[in-house]
Amino acid sequence: MSNEKCQLANLAIELTRRCNLRCEHCLRGNAQKRDINTYTIDLLFKQISYVNILTLTGGEPSLCPDLIKQVIDSCTYYNVVVDNFYISTNGVIHEDYSRFMTQIIQLWCMCSDNEISSVHISNDPYHTDAASANPVNFGNHPLRAFRFCEMPKQPEYKFHPQSIIKQGRADKIPGAREIVLDYIQRPEDYSSIEGLVYINVHGDIIEGCDWSYTNQPKHRFGNLYRIGLSKALERRILENKQRYNSFLV
Repeated sequence: MSNEKCQLANLAIELTRRCNLRCEHCLRGNAQKRDINTYTIDLLFKQISYVNILTLTGGEPSLCPDLIKQVIDSCTYYNVVVDNFYISTNGVIHEDYSRFMTQIIQLWCMCSDNEISSVHISNDPYHTDAASANPVNFGNHPLRAFRFCEMPKQPEYKFHPQSIIKQGRADKIPGAREIVLDYIQRPEDYSSIEGLVYINVHGDIIEGCDWSYTNQPKHRFGNLYRIGLSKALERRILENKQRYNSFLV
């Protein structure tokens, strides 16, 4: 596997740690003035041949349309097949929003399937409070032009703490749930690697996507600049297999 390009069921890329809100429930924690390097994106896709679901996250991904374009350009250059994409955004309109929407269209055109591709606008009470200075108009939002955009007509005020992950600022919210980790593995009857592979702004390779910025270093198992993606995944899959076998004993 170490000499092959990777086939991934789920890949998430942390495009930025910048954000235009300060939501009480944010699992990342305090925003940082840091974007992923374009070379990191290129280095990543140079080592990949296939992705079933590509998630572009942050931070707030709408703030960096040029990095979304870099993802598209790198996938195209290296002939990476991407079936579907997913983006979650806070929906706050800003000066770069038209460019963000343009890149969403390009993502849709790039993907080979789009059966489950979607853009999701978060809409819980914590978000509403944080966005009070820049309210989101759910009824007349430009993303409504896309049939694959998931958003209500109005914010949803019914709220269940169990939908909030106990990381970052949400660490103190009563009833917030712990992370349920989807371990990276390679089933014998599948060619794709299962589990979510997360690449942060530093090029760290992390298992799972729901860690705060503070806790991410504890869960990284490689870095794109120090070890190849395939080699890092090979090592992690072996570790997880040994961990599972020891659990059965």
